[in-house]
Amino acid sequence: MVVALRISGFVLSIPWAQLLTLLAAIYLATALAALRSALSLRAREPVGTGP
Repeated sequence: MVVALRISGFVLSIPWAQLLTLLAAIYLATALAALRSALSLRAREPVGTGP
């Protein structure tokens, strides 16, 4: 599905499928990086420091 916007002879086509794929890839990469960072920080915590 492509949406076209005409501005005085200029046509701007937005490829929504590609845009959504790109945003999903960025979101997934960000989520995986956050998860990996959290797991790395948890692995560095000293063991047995609980109450």
